[in-house]
Amino acid sequence: MKKLYTLSILLTITLSTNAQNYLGISNSNYSELNSLYLNPANLADSRHKFQFNLFSFNAVLSNNYAGLKSKQLWDYVHYPKDKDFEDLVYYLDDGKKKNVDAMAEVRLPSFMFSISPNHGISVNSRVRGFGQISGVNSEFLSLAKRGFNKVDMDLYNNIINNRGLAANGHAFAEIGLSYGAVLYNKKTHFLKGGLTAKYLTGGGVAQARNDNFSLDFDYNPATKEVTLLTTKVDMALGYTDFDQYKDNFTYK
Repeated sequence: MKKLYTLSILLTITLSTNAQNYLGISNSNYSELNSLYLNPANLADSRHKFQFNLFSFNAVLSNNYAGLKSKQLWDYVHYPKDKDFEDLVYYLDDGKKKNVDAMAEVRLPSFMFSISPNHGISVNSRVRGFGQISGVNSEFLSLAKRGFNKVDMDLYNNIINNRGLAANGHAFAEIGLSYGAVLYNKKTHFLKGGLTAKYLTGGGVAQARNDNFSLDFDYNPATKEVTLLTTKVDMALGYTDFDQYKDNFTYK
């Protein structure tokens, strides 16, 4: 049970994220291959004649249930002795449905070169995957957080219903050709622009929708054991690899 609890924390922990990836690197004047995803115009007026990227990786996990206390995290990193990681986590137990979002990206071999001081071109590629779980019952998360053997007795022998739970994920790859050019340069007035043409190919999509999913938590005081019983399932599942639709079936 402790392992399940720890895994739940790791899967739902909140990380600080931004709308764009590789921020800091993407804004650098010396990282054209990463900055072109933010703005292909950065290929123009490049500090490099040639740049090559073998691969890079980025992942994001966010949610609206669990988070890290920033000050305590700083103390934990610098003075970890006699500190418990679980003390760094806070939870939003407000009775509202919770969501989890995940993203992973691998930037594959790419290169850029400067045609001239005012022109740059790049061939770039990457694979991306996105996933989301929405409508998670916060009451169930609260039980998992505390551990099913450590909650108030009046919560047992009750049915928890999680209507509206949904999950989906998809992955795709792309290869792009980018071009950037200086459009106007008059000392204090400087303007550059760029564009990217991409070819996208889908990897696959999977989705699940739950219209009625109920769990019954049964506690035996004699053995101190907890039994999780699924009392009702009304769920639709489907997936495709984009070549053809594979399946769409319903459990009831």
